[in-house]
Amino acid sequence: MEPIKKLLDGQKFSEFNAIKKEHDSLQKILLSNLDKKFKGKVLAKNIHNDVFMIEVTNSAVASQLKMSSASLIDQINDTNKIEIKIKKIKINVAIHHPKNPKRNVKNIPASANQSLKDLKAEMSDSPLKKILNSLFKPKK
Repeated sequence: MEPIKKLLDGQKFSEFNAIKKEHDSLQKILLSNLDKKFKGKVLAKNIHNDVFMIEVTNSAVASQLKMSSASLIDQINDTNKIEIKIKKIKINVAIHHPKNPKRNVKNIPASANQSLKDLKAEMSDSPLKKILNSLFKPKK
């Protein structure tokens, strides 16, 4: 574990560590100036050209922050914890979709499978026959 820590503290990763510390301090400043109800829903991104970028999880939180953005700017600028004075807050909504669970594939009984194959053999060319053909393609 020690060699990894030494590598991360080295010169090549110092820029990344500085950016991470800056990001962490922005997050702490933001959360200290917001209500507790926003704790897991707000993420401070960065400050670029006196614009504080904030990412939120849904539009309801975004609208509440937008309404209180003027007072939030004053609170953050009054803390003197950051060198740059913020003039504007930009709020991005980043909706996180839960992973779609895979559907459980049910095994088709052999008799139903054979009936579908027989039906496919008797049918003339049609969209339904194309679908049946795609069902019975050999697996690679």
